[in-house]
Amino acid sequence: MNIDHLRRLSEVLGHKWDLVILAHLAERPLRYTELASQVREIDIDLAEGVLNKNLKRLSANGLIQRERTNGHHVWNLTRRGRYIVTTLAKIRDFDHEPPPDGPESGDDS
Repeated sequence: MNIDHLRRLSEVLGHKWDLVILAHLAERPLRYTELASQVREIDIDLAEGVLNKNLKRLSANGLIQRERTNGHHVWNLTRRGRYIVTTLAKIRDFDHEPPPDGPESGDDS
């Protein structure tokens, strides 16, 4: 595995609110006020500037985009963002016991 790829992923997703924002947008596109409200359910003290900074950074990294839908601006995942969320969903249960080793696990011992 290339350590530079992991370092880049950490730079892109290594901020406190990144995964929370991506998870909410994975459900559906959201207007800024809807997204802010949902994120503030986790931390009521989240400042507007912090949320804006995160949205701009995620957008600059090609994971989300702001688009106009039905006369409103909404934030939505890009194709790249959806790929990241789908990939992360595959490992979300990392804290659970892994399945036992077997022929399908790839263990050649």
